[in-house]
Amino acid sequence: MASLGVEVHIPSLSIDRDAYDDIEMSSSDAGCSSSDEETPANGQSPLSREIKPELPVVSKELEELERKSNEGFQILEKLEAILKKYSSSTRTNEALRKQILETMDQGKNHPTVTIGVVGATGAGKSSLINALLGEKRLVPTSGMRACTAAITEISYGNGPWRYEAEIQFISKSSWEEEMRLLFEDMRDGLDDLPSTYDSDFGVACAKFKAVYQLPLQDTQTISIEDLMRNSNVAAVLGSTKYLSGNNVLEFYEELRKYVDSEDPSLVSNQDTIDTTHMIPQNKPMQLWPLVELVRLRVKSPVLSTGAVLVDLPGLLDVNTARGTLAQKYIKNCSGLWVLAPITRAVDDHSARVLLGDGFKRQLQLDGGMSQLAFICSKTDDINLSEAADDPRLKLAKETLETFQKEKGEYIKSIRKKIYSLRKRDKRLNSKLDKLVDFAIQSDSEVDNPGELTNQSPPDQGFMNISPSPSPRKAELLVSRKKMKENQATIKAQTQSLEKDVLSYKNQIKLKTREFERCCIEKRNEFSEIRIKEDFVTGFAQASITSYDDGSECASEVPSTKEKLHVFCVSAKAFQILEGRLKEDKIAKGFITTEDTGISQLQRYCLNIGVAARTAEHNKFLNNVGQLANSVKLQASRHVDSLATQHNDKRLLGEELETLKDALGTTVLNMSKALLGVRQQLYADLDHAAVTAIAAADGPPSRWNRGKKNGGIAHSTYKAICRRSGEFRDGKGKRYDWGRELAEPMMAIIRPAWERAFIRQIPQLLNKISDSLRRDMGEFHRSVMRDVRTLSQTNSRTNILNDQCLIYKEKIRQTIHFVTGKMDSKQKDLNRIFIPTITLALRPAYSTVLRIKGAGSFEKIKDTIANCVADSKYDMFHRAINTIKVELEEFANALVDLVGLDVENVFDGMSEDYLTDLKNSSEMEKPLKEELISFLNSTSLFGDLAKHTDNNTPNSDFKPLVAITMDSSSVKTEPESMDTDETFSPTID
Repeated sequence: MASLGVEVHIPSLSIDRDAYDDIEMSSSDAGCSSSDEETPANGQSPLSREIKPELPVVSKELEELERKSNEGFQILEKLEAILKKYSSSTRTNEALRKQILETMDQGKNHPTVTIGVVGATGAGKSSLINALLGEKRLVPTSGMRACTAAITEISYGNGPWRYEAEIQFISKSSWEEEMRLLFEDMRDGLDDLPSTYDSDFGVACAKFKAVYQLPLQDTQTISIEDLMRNSNVAAVLGSTKYLSGNNVLEFYEELRKYVDSEDPSLVSNQDTIDTTHMIPQNKPMQLWPLVELVRLRVKSPVLSTGAVLVDLPGLLDVNTARGTLAQKYIKNCSGLWVLAPITRAVDDHSARVLLGDGFKRQLQLDGGMSQLAFICSKTDDINLSEAADDPRLKLAKETLETFQKEKGEYIKSIRKKIYSLRKRDKRLNSKLDKLVDFAIQSDSEVDNPGELTNQSPPDQGFMNISPSPSPRKAELLVSRKKMKENQATIKAQTQSLEKDVLSYKNQIKLKTREFERCCIEKRNEFSEIRIKEDFVTGFAQASITSYDDGSECASEVPSTKEKLHVFCVSAKAFQILEGRLKEDKIAKGFITTEDTGISQLQRYCLNIGVAARTAEHNKFLNNVGQLANSVKLQASRHVDSLATQHNDKRLLGEELETLKDALGTTVLNMSKALLGVRQQLYADLDHAAVTAIAAADGPPSRWNRGKKNGGIAHSTYKAICRRSGEFRDGKGKRYDWGRELAEPMMAIIRPAWERAFIRQIPQLLNKISDSLRRDMGEFHRSVMRDVRTLSQTNSRTNILNDQCLIYKEKIRQTIHFVTGKMDSKQKDLNRIFIPTITLALRPAYSTVLRIKGAGSFEKIKDTIANCVADSKYDMFHRAINTIKVELEEFANALVDLVGLDVENVFDGMSEDYLTDLKNSSEMEKPLKEELISFLNSTSLFGDLAKHTDNNTPNSDFKPLVAITMDSSSVKTEPESMDTDETFSPTID
């Protein structure tokens, strides 16, 4: 994700590596590892250790909110204990206690954010997830196609173990249905067609052979009942296995027995498998085909804020409509990460074609395009020589070549000097040897000639020579001393020059590594641009091909381009730099973990969880603040004269009636506006049904063509019917008859659906929120100005100011909740259309499987065509009417919910503002005093009674805690009591 500026002070790859294979670098010289080819003992380069950023577990704002929430729980517990202590409980006390307990229960929620991870086979999902979790091996990689693997859900573990797993096996009925489909496919001759793990048939074959260790031909002699009576298989089906541990390697080895298609299963050679029905003995039964879902709980910092990663294997390899569990996760995902190797992402336009048209259209219906993130994996897979030829790296390459040439000349010059010095040293050695020879040949003046040799120990010198040497001997000693001094000087100069050579080599090597990093970053930048372009193009094509006039939908797509997050990552390089893959070489071009992109993705994952946790803490703290203020108002009731009380009570009663009418009118207008949106949508739905009916005869005519004209083979045709219209053959071609029949209808529904649920209804609800909060603000200003009792003390004024803003925040939270519920419901509803069509054709699918004999294929095709013709009026209208009925019920329920919450807020405000005007107080004096004393002593709420005198009733104060609707941060500025807009029930 990081970008590199155009001015690159980074060199190129034209260095002659053979000339520098012997480079030995030190961290003190260049700040990098001892070799590009070897990993240090601890697996990290010194440079990565020096500047590696620490992964933040939580944001400072979230840490502060957690601290306040904990304090809020303690306050609620203390308040509940105080109220409980007084035996003569009044109705008010009991209501407060109930509210306290409900608030505490609500505050115990720990929201999670589900992130689906999808990708084609070989994209490296398991490696990526392991790197994100900070583990060398935790999520096993499957040796089979991704479509054969189970869904894996990974969340933060709060239990006593560091690693926990819950392995759910599929039910007996589901496994029996899979095997029945396989047997029937075999008997229809589907095995005669080419098939791979890309096909539904190929997947079933792989599962059968893995579990029963039988050749496919045995399906002709073994019955389904025989298979289902196998005791080992029966013992697993429908069960759940639990694993736990603190040693990751032991945990990994145990886990992979259940999910890794390359590993033999738990059944050992000593275990006996039932052979009564030709099931072989002493063969390992593999368990991975029987696993439906794996839940991992790991104490990983990246998941600590509530992010839940869900590996959805096979989603892009087989038809997604068949995986009901995968569809459930997709519908509930708050984010979706699409993974592809970077070479495929760019060269093969993965962002355009990786997600099928049906998948992209579903995302459009769900309004989920803005939730996508595209991850380019394996950025270490790069040909640096080719990358260096990129014209954008021309300046950097020339800079390096100049640098290399300059430093190379320095090295050559220095080596010449070293060569000259070594020659001088050699000559001195020769002279010393001659000096010794001369000494031996001379007379007895030299008592011990060995003392003059070149090999004399330096610490001995000539200490053993006669104390009175002859003149000849003295001359020899002087000569030897001078030669030794010259040799020492030469050695020092040589060592200094060799250090200079090493320093220049290190500089070249470091510059080369930086250039390699530059090559990778430039490719990443290019990939990000290309992927965003391909992403927009792919969605636009999916839209245009499915609309008569694609202008409306296509115009919505480009706006998602800037919202698309793109990450270019290398899990392998990250793991090497973290010291987890000590057996691998340091990846070229990666100096720190930031260069790998994994650190950025970890922070992105953390921030997704932070937003949800922040919203939940804010909601809890607002509830605590409102409750504490209400208690304080009840306990600090001020008594005025009866005349003042009577007048103020009358004024306040009138204002409350005005507020009640205004709030009721706004809720009524909301109901009318929502009805208008629905009616507009219903008109489009009716038109869509008519269009689909008119086009319904087209698909069967295409299916029923002869094989030479692009029709479907007999065995494939029956395989499609056997699977209720959905199948993927051995060539990878997808069939989805229900979706094909529905497409003319969906082409009209999609833009209408987007308009209603993605734009109109959220905008409408936001206006409702603004209108309700504006009415409450106007009420507050009016009563604080006119009702004297409410503004007699600054403490009471400040409490009511805070209460008004907290109640307004409750309205905002209600509308936010309703918006989320509507979004969730529309996702359920838009998934009704195609299953309704599939259900209508099911009798025909069952019928054709019973047709046999001569001419059966023509009868089968006629049966399907006639069923579509006879059912088209009913099935399309039934789908539309089902949507209408459910949407009407849900919309009315939401209006009732908003009305109820608004009523509760009104009741709470009435209670707070009327407290001082009641004829008597139900609270006992000791209880009041204890409550006031406690609330004033708390650090979280004590400041409410300590506002300065310059806070006037008309000032705008921020509430105790207020949140923004995107849950991304905590407000620090005061919220205005005014809103600019006036709600009107219009439809954009």
